[in-house]
Amino acid sequence: MAQEAHRRADALARQGMRQGVPQVGRGDPAPEPLRRRLGESARLAGPEETLDDDEIETGVAARLKRQQVYFRKPAPLVTFVLEKAAFTRPIGGPDVLRKNLLYVRECADLRNVTIQVMPENRTTHAGLDGSFTLLETEERRSQIVYVEGQGGRYFLSEQPDVGDVFARYSTLRAQALTPEDSAELIEQVAREL
Repeated sequence: MAQEAHRRADALARQGMRQGVPQVGRGDPAPEPLRRRLGESARLAGPEETLDDDEIETGVAARLKRQQVYFRKPAPLVTFVLEKAAFTRPIGGPDVLRKNLLYVRECADLRNVTIQVMPENRTTHAGLDGSFTLLETEERRSQIVYVEGQGGRYFLSEQPDVGDVFARYSTLRAQALTPEDSAELIEQVAREL
């Protein structure tokens, strides 16, 4: 089920991808060491949700493959709004966190990638209901929302649901730090490790 959802998301993300508010680095971009640690952490969720090694490897490979969207030609617009906790929670330890920070900062330098950080001092924001990914097909013929969370994975493809989430994402971006301030924050956190 998860593999099929990942394949569908990959196929749809031809023109653009926008991702809102992953809490602890689950969203792209993240390098292989963090992806692996996040997959392994699923073992702590409980016996009914335990992943075996093959499932972890499949998930890591799918997420790393999805990052290749940044380099497609023509280059799609890829934007992220990420919680500050994604850059400060030391999942996998300080070395993994440092690698993640440096990788995210490199991705932010790509012309078609924008990364914004939601500061921790905001008392509320438009992404508190959970994370989501907005996908657009080639030539923007269709838009779809991919939701992945504790309750499972699913797509929204009908209006007004899709339009509502796209509007929520616009609000989310306005509430986050600017891309320049976000890059500065990521660099500061990396220096302090």
